[in-house]
Amino acid sequence: MRNFFHKETLRETIGWTRTLRNRRRWFLLASLLGILHHQRPGFLSYPSSHTVPYLRLKVFPRKDFPELYAYRSLRNRFEAKVTRAFRRVPDLDYALERKCYAQSAHLLTPTNQVDAIITSPPYMRQLHYGRDNRLRLWFLGIDDSNALDLTISPRKQSFLHLMRKCFERWKNVLKPQKYCILIVGDGSSELRETNLPQLISRIATDEVGGYVHVHDHTEAIPNERRVRRGLTGSTSETILILRNDQPATANRS
Repeated sequence: MRNFFHKETLRETIGWTRTLRNRRRWFLLASLLGILHHQRPGFLSYPSSHTVPYLRLKVFPRKDFPELYAYRSLRNRFEAKVTRAFRRVPDLDYALERKCYAQSAHLLTPTNQVDAIITSPPYMRQLHYGRDNRLRLWFLGIDDSNALDLTISPRKQSFLHLMRKCFERWKNVLKPQKYCILIVGDGSSELRETNLPQLISRIATDEVGGYVHVHDHTEAIPNERRVRRGLTGSTSETILILRNDQPATANRS
């Protein structure tokens, strides 16, 4: 951490994150972690990549850019971040009830059946969610980001097993004749010769059963939208639409 921040900026950031965690102020904590690292002036770190945290010392050597290595006040940057967030508050119907569950999708059974399931499964071995957020995780009290990746960026068999368990559970969660929509990356280093969206569709329709494949739509991911630009990985995404084909009179088990 000392390599990424001026010592006074680091001290302030540790103090604020501990205070916000203790007071359970999650929106403010998320806003603070959102400005943790980048090379732009509104962020807290020394010049670094925004998505995958590494210092950009060759591009911004300290001797040529001393201002980028000076103390960065947390307060004014934090206030500016929160102000920007409130400019984009969505126009929602707050009379509707909303619930958030901190539970895996293959275990969750809501009280009532749902009209739609819309999800994007973890990109199997294509993104390292823990490693790419290791600075944020450290401030949240998680030291071992690699251990987290073993859970949330699964290998082939674990990923396919997870999808089977999800489809089995979702048949009872999703209302009959309603839709399950998945956004899926085009592949994995472990499935080079396999079309992953087609494989997921076959798991639902053939192995688990009770689903029909309605439609799929594939689009390329522009290089500027990719987490790691110019590198190998998922180059396209597929929107996969399945329908729960159980009769409308089916009862939940």
